[in-house]
Amino acid sequence: MAAPDTKTQKKRAPSRAPATRGRANGTVEVKKQDLQELLEALRSARDGEVGVRLSAQKSGVMGDVARAFNQLADRREGLMDELTRVSKVIGREGRMTERAHIKGARGSWAESVDSVNSMIDDLVRPTIEVSRVLDAVAEGDLTQKMSLKIEGRPVRGEFHRIG
Repeated sequence: MAAPDTKTQKKRAPSRAPATRGRANGTVEVKKQDLQELLEALRSARDGEVGVRLSAQKSGVMGDVARAFNQLADRREGLMDELTRVSKVIGREGRMTERAHIKGARGSWAESVDSVNSMIDDLVRPTIEVSRVLDAVAEGDLTQKMSLKIEGRPVRGEFHRIG
């Protein structure tokens, strides 16, 4: 994972004042500078920058927000790293049984990983079937044909054309 290198961290001056102050009516006051740093970090993350983090040294609600932002950034970058790893292992090394995994993934994170793994499965099955037929032909067995159904589903598109 890339080392934190953000505009927000470069511009931030050390501060000893608390990030928030409680008010008598139960509301919380947040410094404009803290919100500006958060906004800048959110925009950087939105634009795909990695290593964007907020200082979690603050107390109160801004410390909690910074920690939540940093955890979200860690999760997002973890997904990116895992997809990059799986792409290399399957696409370049040819290890067709590899799948993406993210420890503790829930909700849309888990759905994203499941979707990628499903896509891998849908590409691998016909590829293995093509390979089986090509191996047979290479050994002189011209009787083998590619099944146009895989797990009861008809192959389509380029896989159907190849079949």
